[in-house]
Amino acid sequence: MDLENFYKGTDTDNNGRTLYQIWCFNDVELEAGHDWVQILFPLSEKSSCCPDAPLLTSYYVEIFRTSKRIQRNLFVSFLRFCSFLGLEYDGASLLKAPDYNDRAKVWQGQYNHNYLRITRVIGCLYLCGLDTIAQDFYSFLVKIHTDGDANFPVMSLAFWEAASKGVMLTPPKKVVIPVENFDEITDHIFNMGQKKSK
Repeated sequence: MDLENFYKGTDTDNNGRTLYQIWCFNDVELEAGHDWVQILFPLSEKSSCCPDAPLLTSYYVEIFRTSKRIQRNLFVSFLRFCSFLGLEYDGASLLKAPDYNDRAKVWQGQYNHNYLRITRVIGCLYLCGLDTIAQDFYSFLVKIHTDGDANFPVMSLAFWEAASKGVMLTPPKKVVIPVENFDEITDHIFNMGQKKSK
């Protein structure tokens, strides 16, 4: 599939779905589906869950950053993802939607796969020129965690912070790190990512 044409709404993905059709998936379909987030929020790394998903090459990064139409559509994809999480955007900032508590039961939990989706979303937004949105999203997640409206794993928070700065980390298969405080593990993982990118 061609990412540019797909995101302009003139082509389909490898399963014959248009961008608009994926936007129209209900929340149950989004939760159960495992091949849409890689399409709506592509990255440069191959997905182990969806190996046929298109890659965000440097060619596509430039197109996504310079096309107003694609930027708008990527932002709409982000808004749909926010709605899935029980969040809404008031034109200036993210807020908890009226159904936040119900939606939180679906996507929050110690080992919830949606945490990986969030990392992908933040990273894609940053790489594609919506870096302010990516950073705002990360900041909002930290806020609801700090306020007690969510209880995210420290590892996820660290990965989200790295993604909001354009650093995509690959989780090791098994991690055993004594956590004394949030800053310590965040610095540790972020430094790992910097070394890997050199």
